[in-house]
This record gives sequence, structure tokens and C-alpha cells, in this order.
Amino acid sequence: MNYVIGGWTQSLQDLAPPTFSYVMYGMVTNLEGLTTGTPSYPGWSPASNPAPPANGEVMWTYGGAGCTPPGMPSTPSYIDAILDASNMNGWAGVDFDDECNMNVDGLIQLKCR
Repeated sequence: MNYVIGGWTQSLQDLAPPTFSYVMYGMVTNLEGLTTGTPSYPGWSPASNPAPPANGEVMWTYGGAGCTPPGMPSTPSYIDAILDASNMNGWAGVDFDDECNMNVDGLIQLKCR
């Protein structure tokens, strides 16, 4: 029987074990700027940082504890920014962690594009 195993980390320097099928990096909590950290103290961004090497799929996580502002993505341009970041730099996709009342309808639109 095949099992799928994965994990999550905040640091791009933490590489996934070779047996992982998925690894998520984040949390991208600055939802307008698509960075980790806060708008005042941003960290790394999936739009400008390449996905770390892995045997499995590498995704980034949008949201998480302390994400701001609520209601994101609020416009089509923010939806486009998520798509662009997901398609750049070798990212396989995006994982969502709704801890700030996200615009779920907007997130569903991502799959429709």
C-alpha cells in the first residue's frame, strides 16, 4: 500500500526528507504583500524565492495564525498575484490556512482559472 506523507516548515532552509510526498512552506501571513512576517517586517515571498528542492511536491501556505488583512483575496488582482506566485520559481501550488476570515469564494476562483 502506498502512503502519502508530508510536512510543513517556516524556513526555506529546512529541506523535506526524501520520503515526503508533499512539503509546505510558510506561513505567508502578509496577504497583501505575499510575504511571511508582517507588512511592517516582511520575510520571504513565494513570488521572489524559488521553491526548495524536494523529491515530492513543494507548495507554499497562504494564511496562518496572525494573517492580515481579513477578507483576502479581496480583488481579482490579488487572486492573480496568488496564481503568479504559485506558477513562479518552481512552486507546485498553494495550501490555504484560513485563520483570518479569508474570502473563500475568491480562493475557489483560483481553481477555476
